[in-house]
Order: sequence, then structure tokens, then C-alpha cells
Amino acid sequence: MDLATRYSNRLDLQKLEVVRRAVESGIALEHAGRRRRPRPVEPVREVPRLVERRLSGVVIEELVRAYRDGSSTAELADRYGISKNAVRYQLSKRGMQRRYQSLTESEVDHVERLYLAGHSLVTCGKLSGFAASSIKDALHRRGTMRLAGGRSALR
Repeated sequence: MDLATRYSNRLDLQKLEVVRRAVESGIALEHAGRRRRPRPVEPVREVPRLVERRLSGVVIEELVRAYRDGSSTAELADRYGISKNAVRYQLSKRGMQRRYQSLTESEVDHVERLYLAGHSLVTCGKLSGFAASSIKDALHRRGTMRLAGGRSALR
């Protein structure tokens, strides 16, 4: 029996050949010869960072100045790419009093007409630019609240 044919089909020699090729080509030995299904790439989660790290002190002072000049927290949040809560936190951290924008009498009249016409508080808020909770409070102070089922309390 020829020596080459005797050892040509041995599994350990085949593995050794795979390792030899891997070493020559520079592939890591731990993965040499294994066939693996590629793992799906997981999306990298962005870790939320503190506002102080995203915005410089100068920018935060500019934010405070803009609020002092009359900008709303929603406008500032959009402008600087942060949440309204982050804007409020930065303002309170710097001793700013929170500015509540109450509805004027004419605005309350307008949302009252919308509400009594059958619009929801959310729709009245979208049409007027005020929060639904602010509208609810103003209508409640006036005594203009609908009962459950949409019936008016004024009838």
C-alpha cells in the first residue's frame, strides 16, 4: 500500500491543511475551517447624553436669553434639538421663573365656540396653539364643560 493513499483521506490531515492555509492567508485560527452563518448586525443604540455635553455653556446661555426675550419652550426645544423638559430643566437650573402663557379672554371665547361646536379639547388645542389641558382649565373656570357623551352642561 502506498503511503500517500493511506493518509490522504484522514480527517485530522484535512483539518491540518485548513489551518496551514489559514496561517498563510492571515485568517484567525479560531475561525479557520468553520462555516458559520453570519450574525445579523444589531443597530447601535445611541446613548442619551446630558444636555450640558451636547450644548456648550454659551449656547445654553443663549437659550436662557431667548426664553427671557419671549420664546416658548417648544420653540427653543425645536431650535436646539432637545426636549421641552430639557429646556425647562436648564431654565430652572439657572433660576428662571417658568412663564405660564394663559389664554386671553378673546382666545377663551374662540376655543369656547370651537368646543361647543363639537370639537374635542385636543382639536381645539391644535386649532388655537394652546395645550388641551390649558383649554380645559379655562373652560372649567368659565363653567363651559360638556357632560359625558358630548352634551353641553349649559343647556
